[in-house]
Amino acid sequence: MKKFLIIIFLFPITLFAQSDKSVSVKNVPQTIPEHILKNYPSHTNVSYFIEKNADTMFYEADFTYLKQKYSLLFDTLGNVFEIEIEISFKKLTESVKKLIEEKFSLDLKKYKIKKAQAVDYRGMMLYEIQVRGTKNKDVDFYEYYFNRSGKFIKVETIDLKPIPSLY
Repeated sequence: MKKFLIIIFLFPITLFAQSDKSVSVKNVPQTIPEHILKNYPSHTNVSYFIEKNADTMFYEADFTYLKQKYSLLFDTLGNVFEIEIEISFKKLTESVKKLIEEKFSLDLKKYKIKKAQAVDYRGMMLYEIQVRGTKNKDVDFYEYYFNRSGKFIKVETIDLKPIPSLY
């Protein structure tokens, strides 16, 4: 029974973390692994994905560098589009945390922070905070974006994709 409960509680996390389509390094522009090697020389565990956002295709490279998780988004020519670095929400300044938590409290009846990232989106420095929250009796996952001062930018609902069944 304990194993069953653990699986039930971990299932949403598995859905939350999935990317679009895994690809081999052979199937990404050569400039992408070269960029990673040049700028993150001691990186480990690189995984490549093809991500589609509306009608635009990107290559995503996820890896660990200096004990932090990185996710780089590249356009189809291999140019860096976005850099995400996983951070600890607890390590943000108290004033920034307070502003972010106030926004969550305004929007959501209950919430739990699942992931925090420092994002360089085409030169705009942001925080991306992923939360699981209750709004109008519905539980959903959301991505909130804040500037580095804690000012709210936007929120998006995360559409979870079902994991294909073996049955």
